Amino acid sequence: MQLPKPLRALATVLIVLFLLLVAGMIYSASQEDQQPLSGKRLEATLQKLEDQNVHIAGLVMADLYGTEWMEAATVCSGMTVEQVEQLGVGSDLFAVEEGSIPADKNYLVFVNQDGEFASAEFNTEDLNLCFQGQPTAFRAYDMNQFYLDGDTWVLAG
Repeated sequence: MQLPKPLRALATVLIVLFLLLVAGMIYSASQEDQQPLSGKRLEATLQKLEDQNVHIAGLVMADLYGTEWMEAATVCSGMTVEQVEQLGVGSDLFAVEEGSIPADKNYLVFVNQDGEFASAEFNTEDLNLCFQGQPTAFRAYDMNQFYLDGDTWVLAG
């Protein structure tokens, strides 16, 4: 049984539109992996939670920044270049003023299986990654607890 000509044309148009949609989704996903890390992913997620009146959340960094990142660590404001380098990370990933991380910045640093590093910068007034001023290392697939303290999200321990 064959479809009438108008229905065949409609079916053809729908199939072509579907294929274009799938191609667009594949292209978009491939471009997302090539974009540099941005703190906006974590900040946007936490802002959405705050807008929903959620003040405690568990988040997985690999879900936000990509599954290629295996390990993560925080770099705290006030850390010296020497302290950062003790973590095995070059200081070229960070803004450094007078030999240390500026007081209003903190960073998430990621490393992949090939030993490549990337970092995302955050303003300490919006997001404090250094619970009690101490850097933290963790697996990017681990659940990380955040809580809202006034207007600042804090990574708990």
